[in-house]
Amino acid sequence: LSAVGGLQAGPNLTITTNYFANNPNTNRATPFSASITNLRVNSANAKALGLLGATTTSDGSINFATAFQNDYDYDPSNGIGANQIDFTGIATHEIGHALGFISGVDQLDNMGATPSSTTSNTVFVSPLDLFRRSGASTSPDVTVDQRSKYFSLDNGATNLTLFSLGASSRGDGSQASHWKDNLGLGIMDPTAGDGELLAISQNDIRGFDAMGYTPVPEPATIAALGLGALALLKRRRKSA
Repeated sequence: LSAVGGLQAGPNLTITTNYFANNPNTNRATPFSASITNLRVNSANAKALGLLGATTTSDGSINFATAFQNDYDYDPSNGIGANQIDFTGIATHEIGHALGFISGVDQLDNMGATPSSTTSNTVFVSPLDLFRRSGASTSPDVTVDQRSKYFSLDNGATNLTLFSLGASSRGDGSQASHWKDNLGLGIMDPTAGDGELLAISQNDIRGFDAMGYTPVPEPATIAALGLGALALLKRRRKSA
C-alpha cells in the first residue's frame, strides 16, 4: 500500500472532527466536515519530510524521574524483571513521540467540550492523523468520541490497526497519539506493564514510514523509545 497514493490532492484538506466552535450541529459532539490548510508538524518529522534542513539544536528531550530509577530494568537482553519496567522500551516509545507520533485529537480533547477555537484558527492535525480513519468518512477522522478509529493507507479501505481515542471520558481513557491499549500492537501502545518486554512492531514501522521516515535494518542493540508518564501509569496500577 502507498501512503502518498491515499492522500487528498490540492491545497486544502477535508477532515472529520467535532466540538469546535464552528460545528454547525446543535450537539457539539456530532461530527462535521471541515476544510483546513495547515498541519502541525514537529521539527524531527519536518526534517524526515525534507521540509527542514539539518540543525544543531535538539528536536526534543525526555526527562526520567530519579525516584523511579529502581523500578526500571535497563537490560532487555535477558528479559524484564517481574516487578520492573523495560527502560529501553519506555525510552524508545518516548522518542517515537519526539519523532512525530502525535495526534491533534489530544489537542482537541484538552480543549474540553465547548472550545472557543474553530478549525480555521487552530493548527492541530498531524501527519500521522492523515492516516486516521473511521467507518464514518473517507477523510481523516480527528474527532474525540468512542467510535473506532484505525490506521489506513488507502483512504480507509483497509484497517491496518487501531488507534486510541483520547484520554478523557469522551474517548477511551488513553491519549489518541497511541495504538489501542491492551492489544499488544507495538511500541507506541499507551501503557507498559511490569515484566513486559517492549518491542517495535510492524505496526510501528508502517506508522513511521507513512509519516515520512525510511525503515532501515535495526542494530541488535537498539530496541525502542518511550514516555515518562508510563512510569506514573505503573505506579497507579500498583496502587489500584
